Amino acid sequence: MLHRSQMAAKAASVFLLAALLFLPGCYSSKFVLGSADSSKVDRAFVGDFVIAGDKGDERLTIRNIDDHQYFVGCSDGKETERMIGYFADVRGQHFAELRNITDDGSIPDDYLLVKVSLSADHQQLTFWNLNDDFMKSKSIDSSFKLKVMIEANLDNPKMYDAATVATRKAATTQP
Repeated sequence: MLHRSQMAAKAASVFLLAALLFLPGCYSSKFVLGSADSSKVDRAFVGDFVIAGDKGDERLTIRNIDDHQYFVGCSDGKETERMIGYFADVRGQHFAELRNITDDGSIPDDYLLVKVSLSADHQQLTFWNLNDDFMKSKSIDSSFKLKVMIEANLDNPKMYDAATVATRKAATTQP
């Protein structure tokens, strides 16, 4: 039986679907790179996306909540995960810091950290989970140390799991 914190971490790891569903060891931390108050929503990231996978398409919904935070919904057609988060920038690169929205109203302590990039035409969202083994091998006991470690390893492929690409769904017109 999973411990409550393990269940919250597992639920949080569903963000951005395919990579999170099929690759073990997504990194989450109680330390963060920024804050929701200092973050600003980039509306180019808002929309509906699809991740094509071997087991069917996954749907990703991103919405602006308050110009600081995003709502993120992930669905495989059977289960839906809901999260709230914001971007923290590290040397011009976006890192999503996300927490699960729980059914029981509790607030998880840990944030899932994911590097995120949007194509120039805003049609493809690419994301990389931070590699859990790599991150846990580092001595991180504060938000400052987390940021310094990520800055030092931004271009280190060992810090990331494989990239996952989501494609923006075409807008549908309503009659």
